[in-house]
Amino acid sequence: ERDRRTLKSVAGFVDREWPAILDGFYTKLRATPDVRKFFDSDRMMDGAKSGQQRHWATITAGDYDRRYVESVRTIGQTHARIGLEPRWYIGGYARILEGLIRKIVASSDGGGLSLSKRRPKDQMADQLVALVKAAMLDMDFAISIYLEASEEAKRKAVRELADNFESSVGGVVSQVAAQAQQLETTARAMSSTASETSEQSTTVAAAAEQATANVAIVASSADEMGKSVAEIAH
Repeated sequence: ERDRRTLKSVAGFVDREWPAILDGFYTKLRATPDVRKFFDSDRMMDGAKSGQQRHWATITAGDYDRRYVESVRTIGQTHARIGLEPRWYIGGYARILEGLIRKIVASSDGGGLSLSKRRPKDQMADQLVALVKAAMLDMDFAISIYLEASEEAKRKAVRELADNFESSVGGVVSQVAAQAQQLETTARAMSSTASETSEQSTTVAAAAEQATANVAIVASSADEMGKSVAEIAH
């Protein structure tokens, strides 16, 4: 509760100094190709800058209500969607905190913050501690959302892969099963034909054997007839 009150006490100061801090941050970002690639245009970068300023206005309000939760959730999900690794997010936060801390320290020499005349250093320490705590909490929450979103994306990809695999293999299995059934029907038909052919072959063999016997009888009869004709001729 004390930290939340302290954050509210520096809200106006942070709001005034934020544009200059963000200008320095985005100058550094433009010179860092690994992060610059996430922005298609300067207009997109200006939109991100405005979003950060609104988010920090929510932080220094010290309420941590639904609006804050939704804001952090959007940040984490966006980072997961575009593939911004947490190390770059943490590095960027370090740069922003550096700017805030330097501004607060500079203000203790008669600048913008109304520090207590009795113990100005203690009050400044409280302000720095509250800001660092808020930043750490914010990073923790956003990175947790990032990890959850990344895991969900992986699970979704695995489910889609499994569904596609099941669909593809299921079609192949159905086709193979149909072909196997057709092959079985063909095999049964061939078996039946082979049996019938075997039976016909047996019948033909028997007929051939009978024909051979008949030929032998005819030959014998012809021989007898030949002798008879010879006798008649004589």
